[in-house]
Amino acid sequence: MMAHVAQADEARGRVVLAVRRGRVHPIALRASLLMAQAYHAEIESLFIEDTALFEARDHAFVSVCDTRGGARMALVTQPLTQVMRHDARALERDLGALAGLAGVRYRPGRTRARPQVALVEACATQGPWNLVALGEAVGAASTDQVVALLDEVPDTTGVLMVGPLAKRATGPLVVVLDDVTQVQAALRLADAVGALTSAPRSGPVPPGRKASRADRRSADVDTPTLTPNGAPNGPIAIVTGTDADAIGEIEGQLRLAPEDTARFARITPCVLTAFAPGALAECVRRVRPGLVAARAPTLTSTPGVLRALLASLEAPLLLMR
Repeated sequence: MMAHVAQADEARGRVVLAVRRGRVHPIALRASLLMAQAYHAEIESLFIEDTALFEARDHAFVSVCDTRGGARMALVTQPLTQVMRHDARALERDLGALAGLAGVRYRPGRTRARPQVALVEACATQGPWNLVALGEAVGAASTDQVVALLDEVPDTTGVLMVGPLAKRATGPLVVVLDDVTQVQAALRLADAVGALTSAPRSGPVPPGRKASRADRRSADVDTPTLTPNGAPNGPIAIVTGTDADAIGEIEGQLRLAPEDTARFARITPCVLTAFAPGALAECVRRVRPGLVAARAPTLTSTPGVLRALLASLEAPLLLMR
């Protein structure tokens, strides 16, 4: 279990927010800024002009929907390029303003490639401590492709995503683990990210200046901050597995954490079986988390667990190696 992002001055990684359309899911944006804050990292928006769209222009039956107004147009290269450039500029302007409010160093980026290729190249230029954040909601049917990103993009420690029901990034950090060897890494993650809470909404716009789009969006997407461990929203560990004895051993190691390290406010066991893949999703739902973190093998070893979790999750999911 590893969730690490290089600090901004290390030049060995950053939070890479991958975007293929003009609008970023607000919870994905908020979670990306939070992780950048937690690790004192830089955030880069990578606007990907998918080459598959340009390759499809030779087919007369293919059209494109303008993200600004919903109008349909023929898929010809020049109008499509103009739409993408307009969306990229709007994203860079808004995200740059929000990153400034959050105290996070921001860098814009654009590329034309297939999404996987674009992420491989972006992370290889400055790695290996990158965190890939997906700017669009991921459907439950796409979980296999997301898990594959961890294999296809070697210079990343994890993938941050939101599901179709995502609506919250406030609440406790929930770490899911299923092996006693993950205990120390889980404690380090709890220490780095801690409990999540919302900062006060941005103050009034200074006199003499009209409210910008970033001002209006910052009122909807609060700047995330960290609260000390031990607060009511302190981190929670959910220990999973198919063997009750193994779960008990992990619980014991978590409770023996030294006083000077992060401590979990609550430790919850969750027995997984192939007959009840939604058991973990229900355990997570009950605690109303602000962020869920787990290793990919933990969620994929039992069929259907990751799909059920993402389909019902209202908070971001950090999927780690």
